[in-house]
Amino acid sequence: MLRLVVTLVFLVLLIAFNIFNQDKFPINLFFTTKDASVGVVVLIVAVLFFFLGAFILWLSAMKQWKRARKAEQKNTTLEEQIAEIQAKMASLPVTQPSVGGGVLQPVKDNLAGPSGAPSA
Repeated sequence: MLRLVVTLVFLVLLIAFNIFNQDKFPINLFFTTKDASVGVVVLIVAVLFFFLGAFILWLSAMKQWKRARKAEQKNTTLEEQIAEIQAKMASLPVTQPSVGGGVLQPVKDNLAGPSGAPSA
């Protein structure tokens, strides 16, 4: 919203400048000479620089689009890899742990007794 307000104020000032400066003067464009008012020249220069700024903004946005496209491709590749791994895991047989055969023994700590207090 602020950009719109600033743009409108700038356009109003530019149009007011154009209205109040109607004096003609010669303009040398390459190999020709034209008569134009100061307001029209300022308006033409403003439009040219507006499009130059838009072009520069477009170029910088292209860099961001390329980065976003690469990130999206990488994301798609990683999602496909996850799906492959999940499919492999689903096809593996599920084994139940053996009861009594491979029971882990608790580690005995020489410093602490059964209540957690150091033994004497």
